[in-house]
Amino acid sequence: MTAFAVGNQNKDQSRITNRIAALQERQQKITAQKVEKEAKRQQIKTKQEEYTAFRKALGEKRDQMSANQIDNITLKQQNNQLRIDLANSIKAIKDRDKKLSDATLTKIKAYHAQIKDITSGIKETKGDIKDILIKNKGFIKAKDYTSMNTAFEGIYKIQQLTNADIKQINGILQEMVKLLANEV
Repeated sequence: MTAFAVGNQNKDQSRITNRIAALQERQQKITAQKVEKEAKRQQIKTKQEEYTAFRKALGEKRDQMSANQIDNITLKQQNNQLRIDLANSIKAIKDRDKKLSDATLTKIKAYHAQIKDITSGIKETKGDIKDILIKNKGFIKAKDYTSMNTAFEGIYKIQQLTNADIKQINGILQEMVKLLANEV
């Protein structure tokens, strides 16, 4: 009986040892899962922070782009008004049957050539913003924030260049109006 009791005790001891080992192994798996879940949670949190920062920057860029569009419209209105003033000056000169001096004609032709060059530069960028926006749709699907940011910076630069060109044209038109005003 004693041998039987010792045998049962060894079996009980081995079961307990096996059970403890199984529980410890399970505890390690749970700890590993917890570490893995925490790492994933941190990764998601980081992505959320990146996304939030991107959305904020995107909002600022949209505001800048909207301001550029408003500036562009204002500049175009000024441009149209200057062209009307120029046409009125030319009409006033024709109505008085006056001829422009050779120096004035030379300056007007030079100004016209400058405007033509600037306008052709503006025309070269026509459609670039649309192309960037089409590419940007793919970046949005891929959640490629860096490329989206670069795309919006490209749009902003094109708008800035266009506005600068229109300002330059308006300056030339003002000079032309002043020149013709002296002739009237």
